[in-house]
This record gives sequence, structure tokens and C-alpha cells, in this order.
Amino acid sequence: MVAVCKMRTEVIEEVVKVRADFGSGEMTPVAFKRKGRIYCVDKVNTRWADREGQSVVYYFSVDCGGDTYELSLRTQDMVWRLERVVLEE
Repeated sequence: MVAVCKMRTEVIEEVVKVRADFGSGEMTPVAFKRKGRIYCVDKVNTRWADREGQSVVYYFSVDCGGDTYELSLRTQDMVWRLERVVLEE
């Protein structure tokens, strides 16, 4: 029997506060706060960068408590955003 895992993606696009470590030449989010709740990052799945005009946007896919969140940092205004969440159902 094959287990089926249902997932649901929600687009959030919301400004959040992020605590990040800077070491070994890379930035690593360790926690973020959304609507008064703190989410601790269990694992950084992947990271990538893209351009928006002249500025760079850094993206991070992170696991927190079994769900996957996509965070971004726009260098133009140095604002962190929660872009989307993938929830297991």
C-alpha cells in the first residue's frame, strides 16, 4: 500500500520579521515571526537568488514544524517577506 500525502500551497506575500545568522559567507534564516507567533526553522531546504531590476532578491525554502515556508529578502528595501507556505493535510 502506498501512502498518499496531500499538500496545499497558500500564497501569503506578507512582510515578516526574520532572525538570521550570517556565517561562512552565507545568510541563514533561523526563525521568523508572523502575526505574533514565532516559527523556528528546522531546516533550510534550498536557497536561491533572483533579480528585480537592479536589486537582488534572496529566497529560502525552509521547514518549520512539518510545513514548508518560502521566505524572501529584497535587497532594495531590506524587507523580509513570507511568500508562500506548503501545508501537509
